[in-house]
Amino acid sequence: MIFSHRVESIAEPLRFSDYCVKLFPPLTSKSAVKKAIKRGELFLNEKVGYSGDWVKEGCLVEYKRVTSAPPIYPQKLQVLYEDDYLA
Repeated sequence: MIFSHRVESIAEPLRFSDYCVKLFPPLTSKSAVKKAIKRGELFLNEKVGYSGDWVKEGCLVEYKRVTSAPPIYPQKLQVLYEDDYLA
């Protein structure tokens, strides 16, 4: 899942972590933004963004969500007791 945003106009430069809050739908809080930065999912001008980077007019902000399914471990379970009346 990729979201991108071009900064059109901004009064003064903002820190990257402050600018990204509520910018993309999955990132609704500052802690969610910090976690995405830590995972390397937020990019500033096609480079991995850091919390202390400054966002200026014309910058490209991208959110690339890495989705991975949890590993499946095959397990054989032995049924010890089976009841016909158990729902």
